[in-house]
Amino acid sequence: MLGLGNPFGIIWLVPVLLMTLLWIRTPVFVSAAGKRVLLGVKLGVLGLLVVALLDPRWETQRFQEDFRVVFAVDVSPSVDPGARQEAFDVVASLAADLPGHATPQYLLFSGSHATCDRLPRGDGGGTGGGGGPEEELLARLAREPSTDLGGALEEGLKAIPPGRRGRLYLFTDGGDTHGGAGAATRRLAEANLPVSVVPLEPVLGRDQPRLIKAGFPDRLFPGEEFAARFLVANPAGATLTLDLRGSDGTAAQVSIPGGEAGLSAHVVKLRPQTRGVIGYVAQVAAAGQGGTPSRRFHTVTVRSLPRALVFEEAPADGRFLRDLLAAEKIEFTTARPGSWPADLAAVLPLYPCVILNNIHRKHFSVPEMEALRQAVRDGTGLLMTGGPNAFGLGEWTETPVEELLPVRMPRRTVNQPLALILVLDSSGSMFGESWDYLIAATKEILRLCRGHYVGIIMFNHLPSWVLPLQQIDELDEIYQALDQYYPGGGTVFSLPLAQALVALKDQPFAHKNVLMLSDGIPSDAHFVTPLLENFREFKIPVTTIAAGSEVNLDNLRAIADGTDGQFYASPDFAELPEIFRKEFKRISAPPFIEEPFQPLLTDATGLARGLTQDEIPTLEGLVVTQKKDAATQVLTSNRGDPVLAWWRFGLGRSAALTTDLLPAWSKAWARWNGLGKLMRQTVKELSEGVPERFTVETAQRGSDLQIWVQPGPAEKTAFRFLRLTDSASQTRHLSLTQAADGRYEAVLRQAVPGLYVAEVSGPAGRVGATMVAANDSQEMQTTRVNLPLLRQIAEQTGGELVEDPAQLGLVTLPSPAATSVFVPLWPWLVLLALLLYLVDIYLRRANVFGLRGRSELKDDPAGSQDEIYRQLAQKFSALAEEHSLRGEEEEAKRFYLRAKAFFMKAQATREANQMWERYKRFEGH
Repeated sequence: MLGLGNPFGIIWLVPVLLMTLLWIRTPVFVSAAGKRVLLGVKLGVLGLLVVALLDPRWETQRFQEDFRVVFAVDVSPSVDPGARQEAFDVVASLAADLPGHATPQYLLFSGSHATCDRLPRGDGGGTGGGGGPEEELLARLAREPSTDLGGALEEGLKAIPPGRRGRLYLFTDGGDTHGGAGAATRRLAEANLPVSVVPLEPVLGRDQPRLIKAGFPDRLFPGEEFAARFLVANPAGATLTLDLRGSDGTAAQVSIPGGEAGLSAHVVKLRPQTRGVIGYVAQVAAAGQGGTPSRRFHTVTVRSLPRALVFEEAPADGRFLRDLLAAEKIEFTTARPGSWPADLAAVLPLYPCVILNNIHRKHFSVPEMEALRQAVRDGTGLLMTGGPNAFGLGEWTETPVEELLPVRMPRRTVNQPLALILVLDSSGSMFGESWDYLIAATKEILRLCRGHYVGIIMFNHLPSWVLPLQQIDELDEIYQALDQYYPGGGTVFSLPLAQALVALKDQPFAHKNVLMLSDGIPSDAHFVTPLLENFREFKIPVTTIAAGSEVNLDNLRAIADGTDGQFYASPDFAELPEIFRKEFKRISAPPFIEEPFQPLLTDATGLARGLTQDEIPTLEGLVVTQKKDAATQVLTSNRGDPVLAWWRFGLGRSAALTTDLLPAWSKAWARWNGLGKLMRQTVKELSEGVPERFTVETAQRGSDLQIWVQPGPAEKTAFRFLRLTDSASQTRHLSLTQAADGRYEAVLRQAVPGLYVAEVSGPAGRVGATMVAANDSQEMQTTRVNLPLLRQIAEQTGGELVEDPAQLGLVTLPSPAATSVFVPLWPWLVLLALLLYLVDIYLRRANVFGLRGRSELKDDPAGSQDEIYRQLAQKFSALAEEHSLRGEEEEAKRFYLRAKAFFMKAQATREANQMWERYKRFEGH
């Protein structure tokens, strides 16, 4: 059967006809028969091309497409045998009811997968040793104590060829110890493959207590107490004993009273006494009863106490901090101006943490400040504390130390004049009450700015200077100028901002600001972005105020963010005077605040872990700074200024404590028991960046233990092998394979639960050792069906969740679809058109149908030229006779004259005279 793949290609017929008129030209010296042949060839070429554009196809094969139905059954040990047997029976019943065009395929899975073409039905059911059909089928599968649900879904997707229709029936308890179900579900949804999910009940009769989860910290310091958290399942409601023991000899025991059956959470506290990696064994068992207890294994790294290098101005200034560090058993070395080594870069890597305790920038050379920055980048921690010689007060602004800190510092000192330009929207949208509020707010900030340098630019579609930048004192004339100004026009941002930049950039002020207000959407937003880099270059922040409810907040926020300014949104114009006063107070305030305030706890993890808001005492002052975008603010003042903030800088970490530890502003903190804890945890967290030769991470995948070895940033050794030794001195050797992310990987198959000593070695031998823990598979910790996951699989793929297998029926399967295989014909048509085109070229070049032409003229120029002229003369003579018969005398006379001229060139005098006589015959009339 012939079909067309592109019937709309017929529209090409019109341009092809136009091409025909332009292309089909035959040579003059061609016979009538030749013209007809050449015309036919050209029309054949164009016709074949038009037909090729229609994409004709020839049907070579036709067949009925089958519908693939995949039955995936979870045969992992966590599934109840009775529920599994019921699933087999349901699958067999559904398969028997499939229509002829539906092809079933069976997939059995646990930690691995097996497929089969037939699913025999057994009578005995269960997993007993009857040797029935079910056991024979399960014998084909290496059943592991894990469930790779994501892998089973992926296998089901592979069983249905791309582009073919199908459906997946999934029978499982929802256990997914491999963690790939989410990604597999998304791929099934993308492939438009629906999944009908049938929950299977987990193994019943688990009346023994079990440790479901255990949570331990990863790292500690010696003597630091930690809390281990446990989730215990107590099916029988018996009295239990929870026992926790460490390899360092520490131990704790908790009695869990009997009562209501179910899950319960418990906390056990321990205090490690040694350094290194400590292995912990937690077990729970019914009190006074036999049986095998449920165990969980974990490791905790106890790091050496950090050493701190403390820089201070004078012994009296640093006494409080030194006493605080000593009380927390933090080893430190003190350095004062003139006492530290000349080669500071060589000393800094010896200390995990550096503290700049209220010390002025003048005591450090530029190379020493760069050495501090590089040390933190390489992993050292740094803490700067506040005081009269710290941050901006200590002239640390625009130094390598400010770059590594989590806060920015003001450069200005107290009572320094301020340069401020007000850029105010005076477009037509400001007309009315909003304009009155703006003028009132402008007068208010002018009143506050007496003695400072202020300029005012009003803008609509063009900027206008109401007040050139100048020091102001008398305000009456400025007020009068403002009162005479009225709004109107459009909104353009780039021109007034450019004029403000030009006016401020060369001014000899250390602190220059622009305050911009608008209620509209600019017509030149794309011209504003290039200006922001210039504002940053000259350190001129632009504070923006979005007034009204129809303003584009994103434009004004981008200007403020791009210039390190502030952004305010004010839907109510009546708020403008208060916003102007607040902004003036911010930009004109001294770089420190001396007033009592209660610090607010904004991050209770990490540095402030274990502290509460109620216990934090008041402070009397701080140095004003601004938090950087990527920093974490732990404590903040009532004004929003950072009190304690930290961030990561390269491989290291840095923190800023903007109050002092002299203590002058922190007298109440000196009596606070939590200050020692805060300082200890701060030094600990900052010291975490010190690089190690390697770190080890593990993840349980069923009964397999996945191990990753991460080399330290300075480690050059290539790791090759990992030797694991258990408590029974049994050793297993694993090869390490480096992944694309630089980590080395290994897998301990069928890991026996317990603690293992892990030794990493390279080509030159042993690199180091640590301890890892392996636990029982999470497969056997399943206590209920994971309905949320199963419901998610069904909903995302467009399937259904059927909680009762007996109620499961075949969904309405689509009718069989006929599929045809076509062979495209257009390449052959194009090839044939090309051959005809070559034939056309040959016929014209070879002059097959023509009279003697130009090719012969080259060989016989003397005789052939006369013959050509004679042929032309005869052609024009025939045309003249034709017009004469029609009575078209003027046309006949014109062609007789041309014929006479060509006969003369052919030296045919007699014929030329005949043409002249005929011409004169018309003249005689």
